[in-house]
Amino acid sequence: MKLPVSYSDISVKEYQDLSKILKDKMTSDDWIEVLAKVSGLTVSEIETIPLKKLRHYFVLISFLGKTPGVKTKKYLKVGKHWLKKETDAENLSTAQYASIKEFCKDGQAINNLNHIAACSYRVFKLRHKYMESGVQKSKWFSFVYDPAYHKEISTKILEKNINQIYGTVFFCSKVLKFLMENTEDYLKAQEVIKQREQEILDMIREGTFSISGDGMQS
Repeated sequence: MKLPVSYSDISVKEYQDLSKILKDKMTSDDWIEVLAKVSGLTVSEIETIPLKKLRHYFVLISFLGKTPGVKTKKYLKVGKHWLKKETDAENLSTAQYASIKEFCKDGQAINNLNHIAACSYRVFKLRHKYMESGVQKSKWFSFVYDPAYHKEISTKILEKNINQIYGTVFFCSKVLKFLMENTEDYLKAQEVIKQREQEILDMIREGTFSISGDGMQS
């Protein structure tokens, strides 16, 4: 029986399927179900394996009780495309942010891991051909985010090694936290400003507000 011995042997799709079984406290029945998933055997077939050998198999796949690595590759080859990881939350486009937020909601981050990854990488566009005054010209591009490639890339990412992709969840979680916190702070600041402006207006109406020569309220 050939079994995976590290997350380097597990694809994104396989991890998504396994995540439905894996939990903090695993029982023997849970491990039998996991073993069935990674070996291709049925639960009934696994239950016929001698206990000593079964324990050995459990040890081999015990790494699945831990989370994959969170370090992601900056550059990734997916199908025919080269992708570049966005490493700065502030460089994400509105389209990327909106998509990531949608795919992360309701605890669906793992199930949508391939979609989240597709949103957090930029596609390398090598050359765009166009006609100008009857002459064919080429315009060179760099890495850009293009939603038109999402379906193709997210499907191909399912085949990638989970260790190459898993860290995008953590990156995107930090992105969402950063953006939401900053948005919240901004809105709070705007609310305070509005309150202070209203207080000044009220004081002016009441004749209790004046500005001294040094710019301070007197």
